[in-house]
Amino acid sequence: MSILIGQIFQILVDYTLSFPELIALGNYDDVSELITYEVNFPTEVGKISQSAELIHFGRRISSDDAITEVTQVKPGYRHANIWELLSFGAEYPELQREFAIVALGTTWITARCLAVSLLSRGEHSERRVGIAHFSGTWGSNIRFLVVRNN
Repeated sequence: MSILIGQIFQILVDYTLSFPELIALGNYDDVSELITYEVNFPTEVGKISQSAELIHFGRRISSDDAITEVTQVKPGYRHANIWELLSFGAEYPELQREFAIVALGTTWITARCLAVSLLSRGEHSERRVGIAHFSGTWGSNIRFLVVRNN
């Protein structure tokens, strides 16, 4: 088990914003049509300051193993939810151009799969908010966003 632990980022997660407002705040170029607030994502209340970290395993890993390993190696941290991911992308917009960033803390069922959200770049460096299958294996270049439990 090897986790490459990096820098700590501070993010402000504003649950008072509507989901479309949060997307607009991040100035994303493309958002998957399968991500809809009304259906998928209940929210908390208020504004919460979070300590966040990008975890890089440096190898292929399943979602289940990533969850287990973060729990073991980073006690007091959990995988980020979609609100935290979008807030992170709004505050640190250039990071998703370097590598995809996954939030395993929010899952939902689409017609095709159990899905999670991720930030990535498009073919022409556009900033994208997309979905990926929870099952399967993540590539060795993926980063997972985790946040400290409040």
